[in-house]
Amino acid sequence: IWVGPELETALEKPLQNLPPKVILTLTQKKDFEWLAFEGTAHHHEETNSHGHGHDHEHNHDAKSIDPHLWLDPVRMQRFVTLLKQELSRIDPEHREVYAQNHQKLSQKLLALEQSLAQSLQEVRGQAFVVVHDGYQYWVKAFQLNQVGTLTENPHIPLSLKKIQDVRQTLQKQSVVCIFIEPGLSE
Repeated sequence: IWVGPELETALEKPLQNLPPKVILTLTQKKDFEWLAFEGTAHHHEETNSHGHGHDHEHNHDAKSIDPHLWLDPVRMQRFVTLLKQELSRIDPEHREVYAQNHQKLSQKLLALEQSLAQSLQEVRGQAFVVVHDGYQYWVKAFQLNQVGTLTENPHIPLSLKKIQDVRQTLQKQSVVCIFIEPGLSE
């Protein structure tokens, strides 16, 4: 099971060694509501707290998938249900284990969603800017006011023109916060 090439390009080559019928590519699931990137290009490399990373670079048109799904607990709930169904189909003898794990994780996701909604209530209307186009699931889930993106590629220094545009956005929109990402040069 993998998200797909939109997020995990490093897995594309190794997965070619497996028969296609044993691979579940989540971004190919058409019954799931993926958001499209709003920008025209997207690239980033991230390393999570466990030292695992992802690197992807694709030119995105209006139909390209934003794979940052985990930023929306409600969508993740649907995702967890899909995973339970797929795992139960692939491995029916452990169907009950998948159902129990699904129930536990569903409860945790609901509690997370409620906690985040309550915590973010106070800042819902405040304008903020993010480093790159990867937070729309979070913004839509909690009805936040993202007014801009610093760059399409956080690993390329900003041009003077982009800095001027960002400065104008910050002033015009009364931006209260710029979210940066750990590991990126500030």
